[in-house]
Amino acid sequence: MKFGVKLSSSSLIIYLKIENYSLVLNKYDDNWVTVNLRIQGSGLDVNYRLNSLLAEEIDELLDEIHKLFSNADYENELVSLEEDFEFIFSSSEKQKTMQVRYYLDDNRNFIAFNIVDNELEHFYIYLQLITGEKSLNDVIVQNCIEKGNFQEWT
Repeated sequence: MKFGVKLSSSSLIIYLKIENYSLVLNKYDDNWVTVNLRIQGSGLDVNYRLNSLLAEEIDELLDEIHKLFSNADYENELVSLEEDFEFIFSSSEKQKTMQVRYYLDDNRNFIAFNIVDNELEHFYIYLQLITGEKSLNDVIVQNCIEKGNFQEWT
């Protein structure tokens, strides 16, 4: 897929693109996806290309975000098998938040950013597109492309 999702978090802009997702037959079936992550802002401009999430973990992430949107009070954590990523979910009546932590090294130094409300909804739609629950022809996906939330990224 040529599209990635553009997210804003405080003074940062995060570009995220997931490639090589395919449906899994068996849970944790060595089906790794490629995650391209670019973080810009406050004098920072870093790029990462990682193979540290399984397709099954993308499915779990989609399920967790759905639970977050569906429940007024929800808290949970999702840690990837490789432990490079940690996703922390919390919701209240006023705000839905997913904190993403990407661990840089074995010393557990990490970059963290929060994705909230509308940005989280865009990320959810992007995951639905990646997993095939939505297509490029869906109106909501086309709206995200037109508004610049989904961008071509090579």
